Amino acid sequence: MRRGATAFPQISNPASEIRFEYRSTGNDWQTISTIPNAVQEISWDDWEVFLEDLPDQGGRGGEIRISIETRIPANSKGAHETVALWHKSYKEIDIRSGIIETGNAERRRKMSAATLKKLPDGEISISGEWVARVDDLLKAVTIETVVVASRQIDISPGVGVSPGTVVATTNNVIVKTKRDVPPGNSLFDYKWVDFSEATNVFSARQLFAIVLEDADRPTVVINSSIKDLRTVLTVNDDSIANFKSIVKARMTLEKALAVMIAESIGPSIAMRLLELAKEVSDDPLTLEIMETLDFDEIVQSLEPNLLTVAEAWSSWLTPIGGSSKGSKQELSATCREICEIFVSKGMTGFQEFLHDQLPRQLRAALGAEDFVSGILGFADIDNLLPGIEQSIDSGEEVDE
Repeated sequence: MRRGATAFPQISNPASEIRFEYRSTGNDWQTISTIPNAVQEISWDDWEVFLEDLPDQGGRGGEIRISIETRIPANSKGAHETVALWHKSYKEIDIRSGIIETGNAERRRKMSAATLKKLPDGEISISGEWVARVDDLLKAVTIETVVVASRQIDISPGVGVSPGTVVATTNNVIVKTKRDVPPGNSLFDYKWVDFSEATNVFSARQLFAIVLEDADRPTVVINSSIKDLRTVLTVNDDSIANFKSIVKARMTLEKALAVMIAESIGPSIAMRLLELAKEVSDDPLTLEIMETLDFDEIVQSLEPNLLTVAEAWSSWLTPIGGSSKGSKQELSATCREICEIFVSKGMTGFQEFLHDQLPRQLRAALGAEDFVSGILGFADIDNLLPGIEQSIDSGEEVDE
């Protein structure tokens, strides 16, 4: 989405619907995802679609289609002044709409026509489709729906637009081969949200939040309003100045983020496994009752979005030995050990495991100490220490 003020009237409006579809050779189109859906409201964030979500990851010869629809509000009573000015400046005959494609391996930029129509209530409807062969998509492609001037338009003395000038736009759709996964694993989905614009859900200064309600995988929602965070975690263009420094910062930041995510979700998984064991037991849990439980069946009743993570982290979640075991442990055995600590130490001891022992185990498993060393490395300590030591020896103050 284009950002920034212009001398001429320009308006931006979030898409009312975006549809991502796929068809293999000789078959009909099938919908992969849409926005908005039951759990996702319209927002200003660019929307990302991933080829890895396609059936069989989009076999050769398949096509994808992105359909975008939006409506520019009417210049009616109570309309925002920017909307009123925009309608006053541009008539239907002065503008046309299209979809701009940028990126891919050839760094191409081209525009295909979209449909622009004024509705009876004064709204302007914009709809367009972008179709591409999966085999042709080698790198990320950005799809941008725009309204452009079709002729020279004089807005006011000294202010005008020339043919092709963008005067209205909507959300970008970014097509990628696979998800960017900041912490280096694919157990989670990742979504960028500006927390400063969603303070009813998130804290404006919060780094991330974890949504466990998703049916497929837990979602890590990362705060895009934190300065430079998205750039450091996702930029991959080695032609950018200081790219090597950005990559070094990313490696350290990824480790820190991975530890914080693990510390957030690990106790939730352990608590859920205990709850499931209690649910299948007719009597309060005791060591004798536990002998009658089928822990393989209990772990398989874990919600699918948590099961994948729990199985991957089973050796980290165990109260007996933690990550020092070295070998992979079955989740059913880990579930039994979690129940045993509850039975033997009660809820107080179990809470201590959840909030003290388990986070320490997860930090050790993910090498939390390593990223502390990485942070110190950014300060160029080797060059700073001689000056600091000399100042200390001479009793001088060290400038910050």
